[in-house]
Amino acid sequence: MSLSFFAFTMQLLSFDLLTVKEQFTSSLSVRRIAGFQYFLALMIGLMWMGKLVPTWINGAVPVGLEHYTTLTIQGMDLGFIVPVAIVSATMILKKKPFGYLLSSVILIKGIAMLVSITAMIFNMMLQGVDVSPIETAVFLLLDLVLFTVLFHLVTNVKPTSSIQ
Repeated sequence: MSLSFFAFTMQLLSFDLLTVKEQFTSSLSVRRIAGFQYFLALMIGLMWMGKLVPTWINGAVPVGLEHYTTLTIQGMDLGFIVPVAIVSATMILKKKPFGYLLSSVILIKGIAMLVSITAMIFNMMLQGVDVSPIETAVFLLLDLVLFTVLFHLVTNVKPTSSIQ
């Protein structure tokens, strides 16, 4: 995991940050992209904190810990995804070059995460597990919104021939 993190960081730092912003058209709505990232960070943060805080208050074992020693997914989401989404949203709103780069990464991560969760929900339904229809609808809606935000980002990347 640590090797992956440092390889990822080194890869991000290899970009020419002076030209990253120039690779997007002027019609790119940074507010739309930042807004979704803030929303994603808020939703993930509230989801996990809503499960963790009550157990801390009651001195109970967190749901999902069972025979494990750590809540790995919650730790990764709260330790990486939430802060990076907030930082990249803030940076792209300020039109900082690194914000454009990091926002692209977070949107792709969001797609991978949300589509995986949606697939898991449908697989659970196929296996006869009782799944909340509201939860299913919420994840389908989030998938749709994220796809439109990512489509907006991708369609506002300048063609390679017009980048100088």
